[in-house]
Amino acid sequence: MKKILFVTYNFPPAAGAGTQRTLKFLKYLPEFGFETYVLTVDKVDYPDLDFSLLNEIPEHTKIFRTRYWTPFGIYRKITGRKPEDKIPVAFIKENQKSLAERISVFLRMNVFLPDAKIGWLPFAVKRGKKIIKEHKIDLIYSSGPPHTCHLIAKALKNSTGVKWIADFRDPWTEIDYYSGIGRTKLAEKIDSYLERSVLKRADYIISASSGYLRIIQSKGIPNKYDVITNGFDLDDFSKVKTKELKKFTITYTGNMPYTRNPENLWSALDELVNEVEDFRENFEFHFAGVMDDEIKDTISKMSFYKNFINHGYVSHNDAVDLVFNSHLLIMIVNQVATSKEILPGKIFEYIASGNYILVIGPEDGESAKLINYIGQGTSIDYNKKDEMKKLIFVLYSKWKKNELVKFESEQKNEFSRKILTGKLADILHSII
Repeated sequence: MKKILFVTYNFPPAAGAGTQRTLKFLKYLPEFGFETYVLTVDKVDYPDLDFSLLNEIPEHTKIFRTRYWTPFGIYRKITGRKPEDKIPVAFIKENQKSLAERISVFLRMNVFLPDAKIGWLPFAVKRGKKIIKEHKIDLIYSSGPPHTCHLIAKALKNSTGVKWIADFRDPWTEIDYYSGIGRTKLAEKIDSYLERSVLKRADYIISASSGYLRIIQSKGIPNKYDVITNGFDLDDFSKVKTKELKKFTITYTGNMPYTRNPENLWSALDELVNEVEDFRENFEFHFAGVMDDEIKDTISKMSFYKNFINHGYVSHNDAVDLVFNSHLLIMIVNQVATSKEILPGKIFEYIASGNYILVIGPEDGESAKLINYIGQGTSIDYNKKDEMKKLIFVLYSKWKKNELVKFESEQKNEFSRKILTGKLADILHSII
């Protein structure tokens, strides 16, 4: 058995696609000849927490947690937030209401590089060296963002010579929540230098989508590159109970920052409620996640809001339950410069559910291509309200006739977590 050390910030009780990706690799890697070790933080200052995920950590994985420092404590004091308030990074806006918040955003984007987790680096490197020496680690795997994880792994490789694979779940300098945020030329130059240093030093680079990989390879740095997408684990659906849905059910899971505001979807639903006689009584929109306050305020004034059920943040198990027990699943691609390249992790669990998927975003983007390949839904551009309205009405009409069925396709099996972990294992064996 070869020994691999995961350097990751996104680890239980932190929730989200990044955590799921790591957990599933850890679950299946022993079947491909690897002992797994994890270097992470002792307390997670993370916007979404799911303590049930602690039970998902494989028993065979050895966990090492270190202390760390982030500027979020200072941010809370400056802005008057409570110590327990979470800071959702993807909700950062340049037009924050207060001067204190604008200053804080400026410091985060221009001083704490590559991200606010840079304060973890000295603690992680010190502990990582000890782990590698004591446990005779053969490989290092780093998962970013936060891309500080890659800098930690680079320092460990430089000091120990252990082979290292860097996993980019999202781009670095082109990450979507940087879109529209002012950064100084110096900060951009430093951040780019750090990114390029990782691309040069890693023994292998993997990315979570072909689009992201194109962005990374556009830097022109020779290396070994490959794509390992996110996926789904059918074990997660094994305990889900099928419910008898008495209403046509539309579901969205995940956070909704202002860059994901589906304005035309809201308008389409509002028109359907007002124009279709029985639609108001027979449909529900389920939302599970954290929504931007401005979006929440806008839809609260609309007619369909009485049909809107806001579950807030829910555990991964509850999110899977909502996804499975639906008729139409909504996925919104961030409206940013890199929209075409985005392939969110949750789309794979949408696929596993077998339910119809509406992707709102570029019709030639990575998310649209995946849905078309699987044959389980459609993609409609942000601005095409009438097409969204027509689609929802057609599906609603089929539901009334009891004609909606779950989708099945051989193609979706390519995205099982076990098969994807096998692909990672092949890469790991190739660089040892």
